[in-house]
Formats: sequence, C-alpha cells, structure tokens
Amino acid sequence: MIKKVSVALVLFFFFQSCHVVRFFIYNFADARDYRKFPEKKIPASSKPFHYADASQSGLVKLPKTIKRRNKTLFFEKALQKTGTIAFLVIRNDSILYQWYRPGRESGDVVASFSISKSFVSTLFGIAISEGLIKSIDEPITNYLDFLDKQKFGKVTIAHVLNMRSGIKFNENYFNPFGDIAKYYYGTNLKKYIRHLDMEEEPGKNFHYT
Repeated sequence: MIKKVSVALVLFFFFQSCHVVRFFIYNFADARDYRKFPEKKIPASSKPFHYADASQSGLVKLPKTIKRRNKTLFFEKALQKTGTIAFLVIRNDSILYQWYRPGRESGDVVASFSISKSFVSTLFGIAISEGLIKSIDEPITNYLDFLDKQKFGKVTIAHVLNMRSGIKFNENYFNPFGDIAKYYYGTNLKKYIRHLDMEEEPGKNFHYT
C-alpha cells in the first residue's frame, strides 16, 4: 500500500507540469485563478488616474428587471444568479454605476480573463505612438518570427485584435486534451502556437476566441 502511494506521489509531482494533470487538479477557470499561476508585479504609477464616482448621479438607466431562463429577476438579483463579481458602467472619466457581489469590494483581486483583451489593444495603441510597431495592419509574423510565414503571413495584428484571424482554435472547456486546456494550463505556449493551423481566410468571420 505504501509503495503504491509513493509511486502515485512521484507520478503526481512528475506530471503536475503536464496540462492534462493541471486541468484535473485546478478544474475549470474561475475568479481565483490568479492564485494558481506565477505573478509579476507591475509597479503603480506615482500619479495614478482615478475615475470620478458618479454612481449616485442617476445618469445611467439600467433595466429594473431582466429575463433569465423564462424567469423575471430584478437586475441585481440576475447579476448574482449569473455569478457576476462586479458590474460597472464607465463613461469617459466617471463611474456611472457600480455593483459588487455581497462580500466583494472594489479593491479585490480577480482574474481578468477577456477583460485583458481591452488592455492589450490599448497597449498596441501605446506601442504605435512610441514607434515600437508601425501599424496594426502589419502581419503578425513581423513580430512572431517563429510562425510559418507561408501559413500566417496574411494574418495582421488587427485581425487578431478583432478576433478575425481565421486561425483554427477549439475553445472547449470540458476537454482536457483540447486547445484551451493546453494554452491555459500548459507551460510552453510557443510550442503550441507553432502547431496552429488556419481554418479560413483572415478577416472573413468573427469568432469570439
């Protein structure tokens, strides 16, 4: 019995870097995923920007109720039912509405998930303004030189930012052997990216991926 447990422990530590094992250990992605991965802290600005709090101004009108699965729920109740942690409406420099799940507050750390796409697109704007890249109309192979130019030469930065790259990708969250498990729990992204394929012409269709 002790021998079997020892073997199991050795295998566990040997394979825990494997994305399949990590998939089963960590299971589905959630708001606490920032605890699972290594972090690199970015120092805060000495002069940070703060949004003005205008959430009591009544400048935004949200629906009082919302339909979900044939039920009519009060708006904030619907936010709770969908697992929402925070919901904000921001316009220009002001927060017009803010709601936080009970037990949560504005300073809580959560995984950004697809919110990060907006930050990435902003960073591209900054990179262009600083002359680090010429244009979002450049092919991605100008900067990802390990990609096959024959295969990905027509894919531009803009295509990727707008999720119109035409690159084949399976976002099945239930498959431990699928693309999303490899990219989320894998440790060698360049290796996986090299094996990507095109599914259709870039710019042809939008796929939220």
